[in-house]
Amino acid sequence: MSTPKIDRSDVLHQKMLQNFRKPAAPEGQREAGVLRETPATGGLVGANGEKLEISASARRLEEMRDLLAAGRRALEDVPDVRADRVAAAKQKVTIGAYEDPKVRLRVAADLTAVSLRLDKLLG
Repeated sequence: MSTPKIDRSDVLHQKMLQNFRKPAAPEGQREAGVLRETPATGGLVGANGEKLEISASARRLEEMRDLLAAGRRALEDVPDVRADRVAAAKQKVTIGAYEDPKVRLRVAADLTAVSLRLDKLLG
């Protein structure tokens, strides 16, 4: 199995936005280069007219990243070992369900498919 790659896109995305976002000046003081959000376009506009537009595909990627993060948080609540599945498997072993050559081939094929998917994901 190969070593997993480190995804740094989130860190880079945040750093890029930090380059454009600066703290707002106190009320009544407008500093050149301070950006404000434009709800109509969803971009940022500076006091001197500079613009930063975020493409629809970039917005979709950000939405997907947020969904993935939510999914990961939800998985934190799922136990690593599902006792009901372990008990069912132990019972099948006890009654000899895995002794059938057809079942053994099916299990081997399933494990191979999982292994190949993991290799592809971890690339």
